[in-house]
Amino acid sequence: MPTLLVPYTITAVMELGRMCLRMIRPWLAPRVDVVRNSTDDGDETETNFGLSGGVELNFLNGLGLHAAYDAVFADGATPGVFGVGAHYAFRTPGL
Repeated sequence: MPTLLVPYTITAVMELGRMCLRMIRPWLAPRVDVVRNSTDDGDETETNFGLSGGVELNFLNGLGLHAAYDAVFADGATPGVFGVGAHYAFRTPGL
């Protein structure tokens, strides 16, 4: 039973600078999820609206933190997932 998921999305990002932070980057990405299920009884296509959003904080020392939430609005239910993370950016001085 093969399933095909094709998300169509547009992402908006805004970059804001602060004194102790190198960059604050909030972002938002609405999308349309098109899911097609193929069974022995035939094909079924379902279209749902999804929304992702988050923020990334980058500090001057190269350390960064990020958090994001993703949800799909389908048949009266809104399953979602929340994630957080940290990263470190190695930089070449002067660039």
